[in-house]
Amino acid sequence: MPEMEILNLGADAHERGLVHGRHFAKKVAENVEIYLRRFELAGSDRPASLLAA
Repeated sequence: MPEMEILNLGADAHERGLVHGRHFAKKVAENVEIYLRRFELAGSDRPASLLAA
């Protein structure tokens, strides 16, 4: 299992959100794609899966 990444985000809540979002956007998108493929293999179509999310 890979180590958990730790980001130093600073005190400003808005800036923390921006840094976090930019840093992890690709990983989040990849994870969503994995789940959508799993749902498709189980018989759910992509639009229905996204709507249910």
